[in-house]
Amino acid sequence: MNIGKVFQEERKKIKLTQTFVANEIGLSQTYLCSIETGRRIPTINVVQLLCDYYKKPLWLVLAKENTNEETIPEGKENLYRRLMKQIDELAKEIYE
Repeated sequence: MNIGKVFQEERKKIKLTQTFVANEIGLSQTYLCSIETGRRIPTINVVQLLCDYYKKPLWLVLAKENTNEETIPEGKENLYRRLMKQIDELAKEIYE
């Protein structure tokens, strides 16, 4: 999963549009779209800006970026999803 996809999932979870998020953090909607679709690689400053906006720690976003379900051993997909959900919940408790 690319980092843009991680941010896209976060945005969709809270049912916000690209335009709304881009305006909130001072980016253009087209740039945010390019990040989410993997056409552009964001700078570390933009990554941190998005992490702060979604209240997600950088380490969690990077962990999600570097893990994908194709690399999970067969039969362990549900365990992976449950683990990622628990990590998200713990991060939410810590950072919100």
